[in-house]
Amino acid sequence: MSRTPFMQLYVSDYLGDTMHLTTEQHGAYLLILMTMWRHNGSLPADDAKLARIARVNAKRWHLIKDDVLAFFDVENGQITQKRLNEELQKAVSISQKRKTSGKLGGLAKSLKSNDRALANAKQTLKHSQKPDTIKVKETLNSVSQKRGSRLPDDFNPDLEFAMSEGLTAFQAEREAAQFRDYWIQQAGQKGVKLDWPATWRTWVRNSIKRMPSRNTAYPQKQNKPRTVGEAAVERIKENGLGNVRPEFAEALFGRNRGRNQHGSVSAEILTLPYERHG
Repeated sequence: MSRTPFMQLYVSDYLGDTMHLTTEQHGAYLLILMTMWRHNGSLPADDAKLARIARVNAKRWHLIKDDVLAFFDVENGQITQKRLNEELQKAVSISQKRKTSGKLGGLAKSLKSNDRALANAKQTLKHSQKPDTIKVKETLNSVSQKRGSRLPDDFNPDLEFAMSEGLTAFQAEREAAQFRDYWIQQAGQKGVKLDWPATWRTWVRNSIKRMPSRNTAYPQKQNKPRTVGEAAVERIKENGLGNVRPEFAEALFGRNRGRNQHGSVSAEILTLPYERHG
């Protein structure tokens, strides 16, 4: 089977010679031509095989074969075509020339590459005694730059660390949301950090420094128990729900609700009524 990749078709010549053929005969003729091209210019003069090549049954082949085979020569049990064989030889010749040219071109390119490699080697030897300080510095800078990144989408601030520093769970969640919003909005290199967990820890510490002393996790001990109203007001403020007068806050729960037998404020008044959910 021929490995020639293309078959040239002269459309004007083809149509001029085949105007009398039916559509079915055109198809059979072209299929036989293309198959012959792939088989080095000849096919067996066998009706059964030619019918299969033409994609018709034996009955249809016998009806159309005379007009189709009129374009071929029959020699020694094979059908051939002079024009097709001439074009086949041309295509083979062109293919061989291109192949030879490609080998020569590859050789020239290889020699040129060898010359360039030799020149580079000489240049390297010539400068091999120079210190590598600049290269080391550039490498370190490159590694450093690669480590920096913007805030990852899946970054989760360490809320336990924030609470260990003195924030409540609500405050830690609020700081985490502000942290994300702030760094997402930063453009360019300002929004690039080498260590996001460390950046979060610094953020928490700075936020605690800016908080009023009454919002810290380590409030001063009181000399006397807080009233229900005072405890409720403090809890309301801590959760960011606004300012309420102690009398009003105490009235919400009853004057005696929220105290135990020792007069201290119950945990119930500090957790349940004012719990915020984001």
